[in-house]
Amino acid sequence: MGSSASDAAYAVRDRHVEYLANALVITVAVSLSLTFVVQKLLNIPISGSVPLFMFGVVLYLFLATVVGLFLATIARTMPQLGLLYMLVAIPLNMLRPSFIEVPVSMSSGQNSWRWL
Repeated sequence: MGSSASDAAYAVRDRHVEYLANALVITVAVSLSLTFVVQKLLNIPISGSVPLFMFGVVLYLFLATVVGLFLATIARTMPQLGLLYMLVAIPLNMLRPSFIEVPVSMSSGQNSWRWL
């Protein structure tokens, strides 16, 4: 029988493997959908760098996991985690450029506004 310290080490290791497995599944799903759905099925040419896009996907997954683990470390209960997540997610969404109202065309002289 193992000690509780080694059991805890295996639990931590298994949790890291679980996060990596989730990230791997999401990364493979994004790459397959980009290849087969966007390029093959919809015939949309990709003008940018696909490896750079995939690097951005992996970086986003890593940072989202880090924020989730950090907030889960601070929170003592699941309702606290939800409230902490709202305190982080709402300001981040409000700081997005697509959240801001911009004019459709400034040269036409019309006062038309739209949301991006």
